[in-house]
Amino acid sequence: MKKLLLFLAIVLVTNGATYFLTREPADEASYPESETVDRNEPVAEIDGEPIAFDTWMAYLETHYGKEALEALITEEVTEKISAEENISINEKIIDLEVMRMHTLYGQLPESQVAQREALWRDNIQSRLLMERLLTRDVSVSDADIDAYYQEHQKDFEFSRWIELSEIEVASKETADTIYQALEDGADFHALAREYATTDEMLETGGYLGFYSYDSTFLTEDYKSRVDQLEAYSYSEPFQTGSGYSIVHLGRDLPAVTLSLEDVRDYIRTELAIEELAYLPDAQTLWKERNVEWIY
Repeated sequence: MKKLLLFLAIVLVTNGATYFLTREPADEASYPESETVDRNEPVAEIDGEPIAFDTWMAYLETHYGKEALEALITEEVTEKISAEENISINEKIIDLEVMRMHTLYGQLPESQVAQREALWRDNIQSRLLMERLLTRDVSVSDADIDAYYQEHQKDFEFSRWIELSEIEVASKETADTIYQALEDGADFHALAREYATTDEMLETGGYLGFYSYDSTFLTEDYKSRVDQLEAYSYSEPFQTGSGYSIVHLGRDLPAVTLSLEDVRDYIRTELAIEELAYLPDAQTLWKERNVEWIY
């Protein structure tokens, strides 16, 4: 888990930093088009003074350029060597790590989920391939792999997790009003703030976070209502104690269970890293290719 948390932190930093690497030469004043950034408009203003797109890009290049380019080169080298040596990563392992990334990352708009997950998958695959290549000459016995799996089997299991938000109000009349607003296209979290009955509901917009489907915090009645929902949909109002609730289901993360054969290569790599006591520098792989760069 510590390894995954560290990886998440690295992803958050490097993903933004690599943006400028795909641009064309500066003297052509040309950058990739973006759905969210207009390069002809200021990216920020301070007391009315603009920060230009080019200034932002120059800052990224100065502060993150070397690290981002190094990561990009390593990724390209890793892909080439892996393809030549017919080395691949079992998709189920990537699925498992992606599910955990979802629960660690927190709330995401529906429109960003597919793009974010694709990015995670690429980064996870690149990291695992790099580790495989850097440890491929280390000998690990099948007996040690089998023993590791038996001892850590729970690490290769992920139960179903659901992302929940809830609006809770005192009367059925208010709940029905909110439900009709949702039917008319209103935003769930905006309505949760508008009708907030607690400071927490006002602050979070009714967002509760991820819960294991097997959690004892979820009653059978609550789960039965969730089971009727598709991802990013909401329930009809229902009574809960002295009030009424509308529950919203965000991401619905399926269970993942990996067999020994699914993870044999993965475990071999983990044990090889333990035997080495450290992971060799990624640039070790560069020596297998003719790499030249500007730094």
